[in-house]
Amino acid sequence: MTDPKPGAFTTLFREALVSTLETHVTKLGIDRDGWLKDADAAFRKKHRQQLRTLNAQALAERKRDEQRAFIRNSRHPAIEQHKELARIARAAGRSMRIEHIEIEPGQYIAKRVIDCSRRDLLVLAAQYETKARGMLRRAAFYRTLERQLALAGIEEFETLSDWIERQDAS
Repeated sequence: MTDPKPGAFTTLFREALVSTLETHVTKLGIDRDGWLKDADAAFRKKHRQQLRTLNAQALAERKRDEQRAFIRNSRHPAIEQHKELARIARAAGRSMRIEHIEIEPGQYIAKRVIDCSRRDLLVLAAQYETKARGMLRRAAFYRTLERQLALAGIEEFETLSDWIERQDAS
């Protein structure tokens, strides 16, 4: 017989369970301990040559299951970073938003975030930071203007035009 396929242990052991079940069914239920013992013996007898490979595969599958469980439940910084990147990748894969990246002054390329290189992402971040600084300056200007109007005695519902008219009138 050839080497068993990965995951074959479960299938082969279930065959042994099925083949030995009938001898352990009683009026009171199933003799589980005896059944497991006989199934194990039947399995070892039938798959003696493959047992080492099957045990190695079963152990490898169990290790992978433990690794997946550890990753799901871990708070290790490297694993958290991996989870965060996976979350971002899923969101970027669903997004149809096109970013316009300035490769040279006046020259832009259009790409989805999922298609951006690390360099493209840095350029895009710098573009947004520049835009954000401009927006912050504008916000600071409007706050200053509002404070000046308040100091000049302009009510909340009045405008800069009202103040200009008052200045022209005086």
